[in-house]
This record gives sequence, structure tokens and C-alpha cells, in this order.
Amino acid sequence: MRHIRWAAGLRYTINAVLCLAVLCTGCTKQSIDARSLIFWKPHLLYLQSSPCERLYVEIDAVAGSEPNEDIIGALRQCLLQYCDKPDGVRIVRNISIPLEDAQATRPEILALRYMDGPVDSKHDGRTAYLYVLFYDSSQLLAKRYRQAVNPHAKLLPYPAAIYMDTRYIKKHHLSKYEAQLLLHEVGHILGLTWSQKRGDDWHCHCRDKSCLMYESYKVTTLPFQRDRQKDFCKLCKADLEAARAGETDPRLKFCGPVMVRSEQNYHVLSLPAFVKLHFGPLELIKWQDVLEQARNETPRRAAQPDTVAVIMGSGDPADFDEATSLRRAIENAERDPCQTVRLGVNIIKEQFMRQSGHISGAEQTVSKWLYGR
Repeated sequence: MRHIRWAAGLRYTINAVLCLAVLCTGCTKQSIDARSLIFWKPHLLYLQSSPCERLYVEIDAVAGSEPNEDIIGALRQCLLQYCDKPDGVRIVRNISIPLEDAQATRPEILALRYMDGPVDSKHDGRTAYLYVLFYDSSQLLAKRYRQAVNPHAKLLPYPAAIYMDTRYIKKHHLSKYEAQLLLHEVGHILGLTWSQKRGDDWHCHCRDKSCLMYESYKVTTLPFQRDRQKDFCKLCKADLEAARAGETDPRLKFCGPVMVRSEQNYHVLSLPAFVKLHFGPLELIKWQDVLEQARNETPRRAAQPDTVAVIMGSGDPADFDEATSLRRAIENAERDPCQTVRLGVNIIKEQFMRQSGHISGAEQTVSKWLYGR
């Protein structure tokens, strides 16, 4: 259950919608430098009582891959134990996705298609959101994803979704341990092993072989042996307690299922395999519109594995001074701490500059396009 793979290369289109290969995370056999993730603290939205006072968990499953009640119970118990939510934790199981409707090139697109978001959200940013998809990779259209894939949580660009490939679980005879595999990924969502420094270095997994966050799960083969990896170790539990008592990250909030990171003069909106840079007031954002954009853009622009669709948009031009504010916002976004955002902004800007031949013309072109998104 190791992290990650780097995907090289990029591609973009003339209409300024960018699709590029970027850093993704998952419990795969390759490793990632955890320091590349510490520019934000999304896990605090789950652990702390403020600003999110409640937690809404949405579970989708393809027919034949549904989790049993023991797995759901283990998930609920874990979240209640470690997430400080005065208004409680709500887990919603959607109707199973029919097999004939489950075909997609990648699980992220399937997630976007069936994600409903928190139905009881009051758009006040007080509801944390977590999405879990149980699927069978043999149903996916992309050949690369027909291979059984470890359960994983992709912490970039959207650290609020878990993907459970039941084909992998069945292939490796891990059905008995499906709850533990899910809780391992929940641990990553809650910030374990990547958000804290252990000793002199950062690690993506716990080094305690008896911990649920160890890089691999040791299956018991003899009847008289007991499963060791049933819980987080003392150090991981201490990290969770420290995070709950730590400082909040005021830049972050949920708007429905959309993760919002607010920087100076711009906002980064993320969903599975999708990022939108919003220039303008945050109040203009309707998460239903962003989700619909992600559903439309991602299958067309990021259908291939390990790619992210990055678009730019804004609100009413009357609320946004395109001569100065747009320039300042783009300059700030070019220095964004997330590599995905930096690459996206730089390439889109270069594209418009090549079209216009000079910066001011590029800004005018960008402005017209932004206000039309």
C-alpha cells in the first residue's frame, strides 16, 4: 500500500481548458515525497469541530461491489472516534450503480457521474464531505485501469475521496480484511503519515508493522495467528489528537462536495480529477454548477488515467476589475503552492499570449473567456 506515481507530459486545447498529467496519490507500490502535500491541511476539516460542525459521508457502489454492514459500521465507528463533529456524522448509501451504467474510463469519472453531494448542506461551509466509491476495475474502459488497483485515496487534487477496487480485494483474497483496508485510506484522509514529521524526515506510511497505517497489510495465513493490524498505533493516535488541537487552516472550506482553497485574489476549487481556478468573489460560486462543469469537462479533457482537467473561470465582470485584479490574480496563481495549479496557469497564460502577441491583449482575451465560463 505504498504511494505514488508521477505522470509526465501535458496537453491543452485552444479554448483554454487545460488537461495535464500531474501528481496523484494512492496506496500503490511506488513512493511519494510527503513534503509535496504539506502546503495545506484539508484533514483538519474532518478532525476539528470548526469550521465544519458535521460530517457527511456519501457511499456509492457498483452492483456486485457493495460493502456489507460490518464495513460501514467500522467506518462509522472510526469517524465518530476521531472526528470532532458536534452535529454528528451521517453516512448515506446510494442505490447501487447498475453494471450497464458503470462503464467509464477511470473511477474518478464514475465518481463525478454519481456524486450527489451533501443533500442537507446549507451552503454555509459547516459540512465536511467524504466520498467513497466501491467498484470493479474490470468494468472500466481504459485498459490501464482494467488491472486490479489497490484501495487508495488520491490526496491531490481532491483529498476527499476513497476508491475501493473490489476486484483487487477479491483477487488477493482480502475480503475478510476489507474494513481494515478502508480504514487505512481513511487514515490518509485524516492526515495520518503525510501531514506530520516523524523524526528527521517525512514518511507516507507508519513504520510500525503492527499499525493499520503500515505500508502493506500482513494477511494471517495460519488459524492460530491473530491479526495484528486492527488499529492505529500510539504514535498515529497521538498525531490525530495533536491535529485536533492544532491551528485550523482558514483557507479551506467545503462548498457542498467541492473542496475550496482560498488564496489572495483567487480560489482553487477541486473535485475528483478536476480543478477550477475561480477569479472573483467566492459568493458567486454554486457548487452544483461546479460539479456539472466537472462532469462535462473531465470525461472530455482528462479521460486518461492520472490526468487532471484544469479550467479557469470568473463571475460577473461588474464585480471584477479586469485591468488590474485579473493580472494580480494570475500572477499570484502562478506562484501557487500546488504544482497542478502552477502548471495550469502558466500554460493557459502562454497560450493566450501566443494568440494575442502581447500581455494586455492576452488579458483582454482571458477576461472575455473567463466571464463566459
